[in-house]
Amino acid sequence: MSYIQIEIGGKQRGLKFSQGTLILFQDSIKSYDEAEIKAFASHKLVWAALKTNSIIKGEEVDFSFADVFDWVEGLSEEVLLKIHAAFNESQGFAKDLPEDKKKVKIKTTKKAVTG
Repeated sequence: MSYIQIEIGGKQRGLKFSQGTLILFQDSIKSYDEAEIKAFASHKLVWAALKTNSIIKGEEVDFSFADVFDWVEGLSEEVLLKIHAAFNESQGFAKDLPEDKKKVKIKTTKKAVTG
């Protein structure tokens, strides 16, 4: 299991990455098409890691996916890369899986500046 702590949602919060996180993540995007996965995978991954951390620590889940979506939009690319690195590090068990079941790849996309 991999763990990181970041400032998100106005406070320091832990993100735990485990097989449980992967299950929450995969279940949350199972009905998404390819475009929706590209658009929301990072947000759903952060949500799953925050929720996993809360469950493991016995803390109240004080956020919704809508909250997490807005929080992730405010993260720097550097923080997003750290989150994805922690997730990928947690997927060591995948080396023993058949090729079609190996780790989920999540791309970090640069944020567009609009205005």
